[in-house]
Amino acid sequence: MDFTKFDARGKAEAGKAFPILHPETLEPLVEDDKTAMFIVRSNSSPSVQAAQKLNLAEKMSLAKDDKDVYTMENLHQDTMKEALSLLVGFENVELNGVPVTMENAKDFLNLVFPRHEKDLENGGLKVVNKSFAIQVIERAAELEKSLGNV
Repeated sequence: MDFTKFDARGKAEAGKAFPILHPETLEPLVEDDKTAMFIVRSNSSPSVQAAQKLNLAEKMSLAKDDKDVYTMENLHQDTMKEALSLLVGFENVELNGVPVTMENAKDFLNLVFPRHEKDLENGGLKVVNKSFAIQVIERAAELEKSLGNV
């Protein structure tokens, strides 16, 4: 019996293309019949696990020395770092006429800052748009769920 069909980690490493959505309307971004796409790995990818381990070690070492208050900017930077560990690449995405690659992916992810509003139900804050970094993380979770073990 060939057990290759159970290679969820291999499929997670290969990644999958997902459409990039407008942060406010959540409609796929399309120009000239070409959809802008992220290629995303899921959390069970071996390379994602290695990157997350490094990110956690860095965060733990900073926690001992960092006396700054944790701000929305800190959260945004952490979210982008997580998203970068999940990204494989892009299709049909440019910044100033230059294709977005992993070398300039952080610049792309930093284009949209999470917009917050007061949550009238619980009195806290809620995010009311989908930054590109959040979209990457959500698509990775979707991919993880779809892979399963079959």
